[in-house]
Parts: sequence; structure tokens; C-alpha cells
Amino acid sequence: MFRPGFITGNSHTGATNLQGFLSRSLVACIQLGTSPDLVNVKNQVVTVDYASRAILYLSPQPDAIGGTFHITPWSPARDFAWNDLFAWVQDYGYSLQRLDYSTWKAKLSLQCRHDPNNALYPLLPFLNEKIYAQTLTILEHYQNTADFACSAAIAALQGSGIHCPVVNRQMIYTYLYTYLDAFGPQVGLPQPLSVSLLA
Repeated sequence: MFRPGFITGNSHTGATNLQGFLSRSLVACIQLGTSPDLVNVKNQVVTVDYASRAILYLSPQPDAIGGTFHITPWSPARDFAWNDLFAWVQDYGYSLQRLDYSTWKAKLSLQCRHDPNNALYPLLPFLNEKIYAQTLTILEHYQNTADFACSAAIAALQGSGIHCPVVNRQMIYTYLYTYLDAFGPQVGLPQPLSVSLLA
């Protein structure tokens, strides 16, 4: 069994799924000028090249039969929290006001009523549905997320030459360039005020 985290774009080219939750969230928050304040929501993001290579390598291995492999970052230090992600967007040159989740969600819903071009418009039901005791939405429920143990995957990949790239600020900037090139003309995204590409 393979249990991947969020799968994002290629670590070398930046080619990515423009319809995915991560890409839509980044673009939508730039459109809104705000981001949700979510405490320690981990994304468990891995690149598509790592996920595909790891699964293709492990699938035919006799020792992998019956095993469970988390295709996630190889240590907590290699993952990033939700709030880190939007801090990097601000470093890229976009001003984002951090709001508590309920306020942010209300502002998103209001904008979507007037402008269905917001990138998160198709996912509003997902963001609004209360899944835990009818009180918390999925993002609120996953605050203070636990880290997935991926020691089985790391051990099984030893000697394969397959490693999990760290999705860091620089890589997010590569994806942002792809997002803005694709979404910008459709939704009228502004250009960033300034771009810092410090590692």
C-alpha cells in the first residue's frame, strides 16, 4: 500500500497540476490578498518525480508485498507548515494579510459570490463542510498535524538512487512562476511588487 502526501510539481521543470489544491490555494490567496492562519498544518508535500519513481521502484519488489509505504517527506524538518508557505509567497512579492480561518473563509466565500474566477471557487464545498463533530472543517481539524513515519519507504529505497527532494522556498518560487503564467491571464493576477530569491 502506498500512501502519498500532497503530490506537487516536477522538482526540475516546475511543471505541475494547476487544478490541485495547493496550486489553487496559493493563487486564490494572492487574489484575495489574505491567507488563513492555521497552526502547524503540515502539507506532507512531495514532488511528482519522487512519488512516481518511488512507487514504480517499490511496486515489483517481492519484499514490498503486503507492506505500507508513506511517500512523504523523509523527516519533519523536510516538510513545511501551511503558514510557512504563505510567508514564502509574501517574500516573493505579494502582500498577504493573515486572518483567522473563519474570517478568511468568510472573505473567500464573499468574493466567490461576486467573482467565480477565484481559483478556490470550485472547492468551496470542501472548505466549508464541517467534518468533525459538526464543528470543524477539514483544514481546522488538521491543525497540529502529526508527522507521517516513512522509515519503511526510506529503508526499501536504499541503494536505488531515489531520494526525496526537499520542497523549500526556492522550489515553491518555481511553482509560483508556473501558476502565475497559467492563471494570471485568466484571473487578472497582479505581478509581485518585488521578488526576493534568497535561499
